[in-house]
Amino acid sequence: MVHLTPLVLVFTLAGSVHGHGALLDPLPTWNTPYSDTSQFCGTMEGPSVLPGAAYNTSPQDNAAAFTREFQASSFKTLRDLVLANPSTCGSCGITNPNGTPRQINADGTVKWAHGSEGFISSHEGPCEVWCDTERVFQNDNCARNVAKGIVKIDVAKCKRASQLVVATIDGNVALPGENYNLSPQDNTIAFTRQLKKSSFASLRAFIDAQGNTGGECGLTRADGTPRSLPSDSKVKWAHGSEGFVLSHEGPCELWCDATRVYENDNCARNIPDGAMPINSSQCQGSEKLIMLWLPLHTSQWQVYKNCVRLTSGDGSSPVPPPSSSSGTPTMNPRPPSSSTPTSHGPKSTSPPSEEEAQPWQQCGGKTFNGPTRCVAQYACVSMNDWYSQCTPAADEAEETEDR
Repeated sequence: MVHLTPLVLVFTLAGSVHGHGALLDPLPTWNTPYSDTSQFCGTMEGPSVLPGAAYNTSPQDNAAAFTREFQASSFKTLRDLVLANPSTCGSCGITNPNGTPRQINADGTVKWAHGSEGFISSHEGPCEVWCDTERVFQNDNCARNVAKGIVKIDVAKCKRASQLVVATIDGNVALPGENYNLSPQDNTIAFTRQLKKSSFASLRAFIDAQGNTGGECGLTRADGTPRSLPSDSKVKWAHGSEGFVLSHEGPCELWCDATRVYENDNCARNIPDGAMPINSSQCQGSEKLIMLWLPLHTSQWQVYKNCVRLTSGDGSSPVPPPSSSSGTPTMNPRPPSSSTPTSHGPKSTSPPSEEEAQPWQQCGGKTFNGPTRCVAQYACVSMNDWYSQCTPAADEAEETEDR
């Protein structure tokens, strides 16, 4: 069974008109107090966000002009363009990413509708469908080319969608005043500098202020299996046999309920093994342990959240469970995933022993001296001058073909 966890449809209109319609199958969970589920959630001023055309002619000509200027821009996807503009309601608009889980149709059919129609014929413009960070459908003019609103996606791509990143935050919008398209280390220094200048007293306060970033616990359950804190009072973050992904520099925090018990401005650099020492006595009487991590290797900051329900609500146990399960969060039911970023080992001045970068691993960027060739079916894609990543080659092929 494939759950919608989550599937995102991005739709924009090349002109100053109101877009109407909504996903019909699979059906989203709507936020309140919106009653008109076919209503758009934000607008963009075309000549301002994508200059070079007036966008005040026919819908078809507007769509053609948009496609032309978009291809000449630095944006790689429609989603990039939409998320770069703060008036577009975040990643999920008026729908709830933590809503009722749905199945994706086995034949890959996704349906957009407005009443008995599909896309409104006069509302020409591009659309995309995403499963988490995987783009699974794209068209430059959906109202003209897929008028019935029925699009076909590759369900297999949704099975391997990562469920660790629960949201992204546009750094330039959320914490302005710096350039966050530098090296991961420089981005982290800039973030730390601006956070200290801001009104936010903690990373948790900053993330919570950004709207829907996966709730308190992301994709883990606050009411999951109770666990004891490790006997050595070291909480361990891991990706496979490693700790923090080396290229994913950025801050992290640990909380026992409302008490912050650990904080570091750059976890990947300062504690690459993922072992975070805490004072367990600060967790006495606490119901849950909360982990937050915000990697800053690009300007789209990834939000990681895990919760662990604590044994007896007191944060301690005379007999800790085996280390293999100590502190392990209870995940909400999700299909297996292979798209979690693969980390590097510690930096070394010697040549890397591996010849190929693994899926979602860094594969390029200034000062990077690791493997630059990705494993089969993955391509090395530049995110900025300092960071390139191995992403599914199918997406790259589709992007080239669609454009």
